[in-house]
Amino acid sequence: MIKGRIYIHKNKLNGKCYVGQTTQDPLKRWDRRYGKVSKFALALKKYGGWSGFTHTILPEIYDNKEDLDKAEIDLIEELDS
Repeated sequence: MIKGRIYIHKNKLNGKCYVGQTTQDPLKRWDRRYGKVSKFALALKKYGGWSGFTHTILPEIYDNKEDLDKAEIDLIEELDS
């Protein structure tokens, strides 16, 4: 059984959202800094780093990968992200 969470990073200037999922503690997941070439890593560089975004961890915890994946996809579609 997994314990998965969905999170959202929202750009303070343009309102664009980046939706992700993790089975780790989200704060530890974010500490990896998303590599150097992902779309979000490039946005971080362009918009002043972590302070250029709001960061939200959704309260729901998912117990299986299928539900976690579906929740992420649904939210990406809902936010047009």
